[in-house]
Amino acid sequence: MIKNEQQYQHSLDWLQRFEQSIASLDSNEHLKAEPERWKLLMRGTVGHGG
Repeated sequence: MIKNEQQYQHSLDWLQRFEQSIASLDSNEHLKAEPERWKLLMRGTVGHGG
């Protein structure tokens, strides 16, 4: 549970980093040329099999 503004800002920072990681993987054409590798990295990043 977030208890104060500092924790809230820290959580937002990590959320932005996560979103940037997803966007980076999603726009990486070099990785998309290797669909299985891209799929594994995406699944590992988002943390589920779908």
